[in-house]
Amino acid sequence: MPSPKEKILKFLSLEIDRKYDNKAVVGGLERVQQLWEMDAREARLPDNLITAVSEKLVAYKDLPHEARSAAVEELMGMLGRPTPQNKSAVQ
Repeated sequence: MPSPKEKILKFLSLEIDRKYDNKAVVGGLERVQQLWEMDAREARLPDNLITAVSEKLVAYKDLPHEARSAAVEELMGMLGRPTPQNKSAVQ
């Protein structure tokens, strides 16, 4: 079973593929926030990480389209995965 981090990273990767249209999940990324938060708490992820990711997921729908790529990049970094934009810098 995928970890909470792996699950949300899949949604974020799909959001990148969809050019940040907030349709990687039916109803937008904010629709997965509550379930993800429950899973993350069960997995005992750090509270500060859970709070930060949850806040960004809920706020995503209100971001201007041009700011969404930075938000996704930040979320992926918080979750420990390099994004296409910063992957070469991490290796």
